[in-house]
Amino acid sequence: MFSKVKLAILLTSSVFCCLSVLAQEAAATKSVSGSPVLVVTNSTVDLGDVAPKSKHRFAYQFKNTGDAELVIDHIQSTCGCTVPALKKKNIAPGEAGEIDVTFTAATRAGLMTKHLYIYSNDPANPKYSLEIKANTVFKVKVMPEKLQLSLAEKNAGAPDLKLQSLDGKEFSVKSYRCTGNAIELNYDPNKTAKEFTFKLKADSDRLANNLNGAITLDLSHPECKSVLVSYSTTPKYVVSPSRVVFLNAVGGALQKRSVWIKSSSEKKMKIKSITDANGTVSLLDSNGEPVEAAELETDTGMLRFNIVITAPDKDKEELYFKDDLRIELENGEVLNIDIAGWYKK
Repeated sequence: MFSKVKLAILLTSSVFCCLSVLAQEAAATKSVSGSPVLVVTNSTVDLGDVAPKSKHRFAYQFKNTGDAELVIDHIQSTCGCTVPALKKKNIAPGEAGEIDVTFTAATRAGLMTKHLYIYSNDPANPKYSLEIKANTVFKVKVMPEKLQLSLAEKNAGAPDLKLQSLDGKEFSVKSYRCTGNAIELNYDPNKTAKEFTFKLKADSDRLANNLNGAITLDLSHPECKSVLVSYSTTPKYVVSPSRVVFLNAVGGALQKRSVWIKSSSEKKMKIKSITDANGTVSLLDSNGEPVEAAELETDTGMLRFNIVITAPDKDKEELYFKDDLRIELENGEVLNIDIAGWYKK
């Protein structure tokens, strides 16, 4: 009798457990049902080798594989990609669509990866990532790719610039431009060839104001519309720091700073004069003793001295003060240090 009762209890418990499990599974199924699911069949597009600045049009194919309406809020594009407005943002279950993209290749050679993002009401993937890969390849080679110039050398040490077609097609140089018009070259826009060699003419004064920049040459080549050559220039003299900032200044307060002058062309260097527009600066030698500008010289190519900035008394409405330190070398070269001070509130 007892065994029958025990058996009945066990059977009842088993049935109850099974019913509970079935109820949980049904609840779980109910919680994920009624949801949209965004699926993109080609989420990565590899364009392979492309020409610089070339445009490429393609489409991503997508489908709503869920059992509720998919609502696409917007598509976020990155630099170099253009995505037109979607014709339809509400996608029914089982319905498909496509996203048209126009991609503009980079101006520099090499591999590049860009991303687009689809924002939708898909609960599992509300920010769907799309990928674009491309390898920018130039059909015209430029040599050298970067110019290393120096104002201490004749013509800034500018080498010849060579252009060479890599696919055997002739081309012409239609125009060129350079940062600050610091470098010139002579060209004939009507001449076509597979190779060109240009003599560069550097303007030292303009280079001094544009130490870093680039030359861009516009070409007639069908698959290489332009090439770019960057340049960097070593000046004759470098003064460090080139700007001094005095924070939380009060009238009469002092700030001491070390100044270094480095020559890239001469070991011997002598200062003729150091002046400042507003009289806030005094000089000390490398040991911290008062010194006259004409006493500062070196034969190592590097010169160090100290300056002491005295903050002028503040007028009621003044927030800051400015000064300009002018350093003239005996050979006529002039270097400047900007001084700016902000008064304590």
